[in-house]
Amino acid sequence: GWTDSDEGQFTWEIKSGTTASPYTGPKYDHTVKNETGKYLLLEASNQGFLYKAIIESPKFNVSVEQDYCLSFYYLMHGKHVFSLTIYSTIPGFRNPSRSMVFKVTGPKSIDGTDWKYAQMPVKRPNLKVDRLVQFYFDGVRGQSFYSDIAIDDGRFEPKKCEPILSKDLKDLRTTKPYT
Repeated sequence: GWTDSDEGQFTWEIKSGTTASPYTGPKYDHTVKNETGKYLLLEASNQGFLYKAIIESPKFNVSVEQDYCLSFYYLMHGKHVFSLTIYSTIPGFRNPSRSMVFKVTGPKSIDGTDWKYAQMPVKRPNLKVDRLVQFYFDGVRGQSFYSDIAIDDGRFEPKKCEPILSKDLKDLRTTKPYT
């Protein structure tokens, strides 16, 4: 399953309902949209500026299909939200062990209900590399407790990412296929 990484200074928390701090974080989860649903939260209170919380996905076999889609919802509400970066263990040009596949910085959500959708196409690697891929969700705390970041409904599926309808483009964060 999903595990906390030793590389961060604090951890993602499983939460439900609204966060303790006002004007930051979600009011509720994305799935059921009420106080009973759960989501992962980078709780910025009592943490240091630029401290990281990193969670690692399970390892996924990418040797069977040609196309895969990583998708999730995120909420970055608060005036000092810093960044959320997703890394993959598919080797990259500059780093043979990890590659950045997604990054978003600053406040993106207008309030605690404004969940944003992101998807990243992943192609089967052409290189002779380990066919198990893992993703790291790396959240960085900003300069104050107004820096909460939440993620919900993460999926990694053996299929092409779905086309996005034009009405959804304002909320979309997507990247080019990654091989």
